[in-house]
Amino acid sequence: MKRTFVLDENIIVAASMGSPNAFRLLALMAKNCHKIAVTSELLLSYYSWMHRRERAQLSEVPKLLDQLTHHSEKCVFVPPEELQQDSMVPLRHQKDVFLVRIARAIRPNPALVVLMDKGTWEDINTKTEVTALTLQKAIAYAEQV
Repeated sequence: MKRTFVLDENIIVAASMGSPNAFRLLALMAKNCHKIAVTSELLLSYYSWMHRRERAQLSEVPKLLDQLTHHSEKCVFVPPEELQQDSMVPLRHQKDVFLVRIARAIRPNPALVVLMDKGTWEDINTKTEVTALTLQKAIAYAEQV
């Protein structure tokens, strides 16, 4: 089953800094034709972070991210007007609320949010209708063709 994932910026950071699991998730998403859901803000955040770090620029992560985000069959771009500006989502890290909003915008089934932070992962799974995954669980999903 093909899945759509929303990746927290920390997944990109970890992959760029040499985390084999974070890199594997990106590679599996590209190889197995899963999709990444992004907004212009999230995409800018990914590339901005990599641009500021020489190590990230030298890694294979920018190429994988380009492969995922520059092909319409692998990327779902969510325009700002499609993000629900509903009541506050009760997350301990309010900066991550936009990940939930991106996931909700994907139809017919919300995207899966992938996080490194266990507290935010727990909040999303217990306080919203969106499914959040740990990196390990996301890899298991991405391995499926």
